[in-house]
Amino acid sequence: MSRRIAVAIGLLINIHSFSASAQTPRTEDAIRYRRAAMVMVKWHFDRLSELTKGKVPFTREEAERNAAWLDALSKNAAEGFVPGSHEGDTRALAAVWSDRSKFRNLVERFQSDASKLRESARIGDAAAIKSQLDNMAHTCKSCHDDFKKS
Repeated sequence: MSRRIAVAIGLLINIHSFSASAQTPRTEDAIRYRRAAMVMVKWHFDRLSELTKGKVPFTREEAERNAAWLDALSKNAAEGFVPGSHEGDTRALAAVWSDRSKFRNLVERFQSDASKLRESARIGDAAAIKSQLDNMAHTCKSCHDDFKKS
């Protein structure tokens, strides 16, 4: 496991433990949590992309491992978007909180995409994995277009 992933996982565990024990997570902790989650999402997305593009040898096991991470991360990625965390060193737009239902719908779409991706990886169908990655990329872009500063 690379040092970068190990640090990101450690940060997520530390922040999640702190957040679970506190009534209201500190704004800085929430921002760090979501940044760490997005770094890990990108890491696993990129690994799957390399597998499906033939940049690295495709193995079902490697596809399953990365898809499982994306599925798990999709279920937790929005945890760091707590009230008040639109202020500070963040690229999240205030629309995350003012248009919460649209944001939530995109999060749910991301979760659905990740679940379908995991199933495609379980089967080992590289073409289906690539198709699901394309769907996920579209969902991510939609969310970033509407809710992230450029």
